[in-house]
Amino acid sequence: DTWAAKANMPTARVGPVASVVDGIIYVIGGTGSPGSGSIMEAYDPASDTWVAKASMAAARRGATAVVLYGKIYVMGGFKRRFLPTVEEYDLASDTWAALSSRPTLRHGGAAGVVDGKIYVMGGEGPKGFFSLVEEGAFAPHPSK
Repeated sequence: DTWAAKANMPTARVGPVASVVDGIIYVIGGTGSPGSGSIMEAYDPASDTWVAKASMAAARRGATAVVLYGKIYVMGGFKRRFLPTVEEYDLASDTWAALSSRPTLRHGGAAGVVDGKIYVMGGEGPKGFFSLVEEGAFAPHPSK
């Protein structure tokens, strides 16, 4: 029941998303500092250090993110307008790729992965809050 101070993020921001792969925490997007909306920084708790990674194509806050088959998927969010875009991060090459957009504009929802499919739920769109759930399958299973 205690908290301990750790190394600060290099870039201050609000509304980023985070994903964990192999014990490394990836903090993506958010707004605040100039240019912060598309950046990604990786935190290694074992060494208490941060490393800059490749930036997304689209700046965004309030997106959703999941890990599927060792890749990070960042979906939706908001930057002057609601974004339908989905970006896939490949850890091995430190690169982002654009994927097909989601049918619903939203930010602030939740996301999870079940049986190789991504589910995005709730959030806020141009006309207010909603309870809509969408399923997406963006990555092939590694055995295929």
